[in-house]
Amino acid sequence: EHGLDEAYTDLRELIAHCRVPIEQQGLLPSIERVVKKFREETSIHILLQCECQDPDVPANMEMNIYRIVQEALTNIKKHANAHIVRVLLSCDGNGNFRILIENDGEGFDKASVESKEGQHLGLTIMQERARHLGGRLRIESELEEGTRIELKFQYLREQVE
Repeated sequence: EHGLDEAYTDLRELIAHCRVPIEQQGLLPSIERVVKKFREETSIHILLQCECQDPDVPANMEMNIYRIVQEALTNIKKHANAHIVRVLLSCDGNGNFRILIENDGEGFDKASVESKEGQHLGLTIMQERARHLGGRLRIESELEEGTRIELKFQYLREQVE
């Protein structure tokens, strides 16, 4: 029964997230909103640092970035038992983007997660989204040492004009 309740809650959240048009808000306001929601739903201290003035990426890239951050925070809420979370967005004038989500939670044995194919769909989808961005998603975790998820990609507006 508890599992069904949790699945129902997850499904409702997924539907609600799909209804929010990110392109009307922009990347940074969308991430600020998901961080605020995380803060309201948990007792976990979360810090958001943005070292980008105005991340100027197309809407489809914004959506993939947002969903990676959202999934990482959902995993932290469900599994990490963390006390502190940090979300860092940085970019430079050369179009290099870096998004870092780290926590001081329980961490996990990455080998055991990778060996249970199909059971950790969220992590797989995050990797796929990173590839769609032309980037790389690195997941570092150790038991009792927390988890660090780092997305790196490059995008210059001039590339598509």
